[in-house]
Amino acid sequence: MVNINPYYDEDIDEKTIIRTFKNVRTQDLVWHKDLQNRRVEVLEVGKWFFQFDNQMPFEMKKGDVIEIPKMEFHRIIFFRGDLKLKIIED
Repeated sequence: MVNINPYYDEDIDEKTIIRTFKNVRTQDLVWHKDLQNRRVEVLEVGKWFFQFDNQMPFEMKKGDVIEIPKMEFHRIIFFRGDLKLKIIED
């Protein structure tokens, strides 16, 4: 089976996933919005940035928690290394 997403998910429970980005192609990381509020905790990170629409990107650090309101455009930006996130949806 081919994964069309630039990440792999591991389900923890019905509201929580571990999302891992490895061997990412920059063009696969697009602006998007989610249907639910999300709380994202950075578990492991190389050099990656997060950006909300109409804001400057900021570098993600291990332990950061990012609150993403539903239907708000955002993206992640890859520079190097892998990224592992814990995502909890409302």
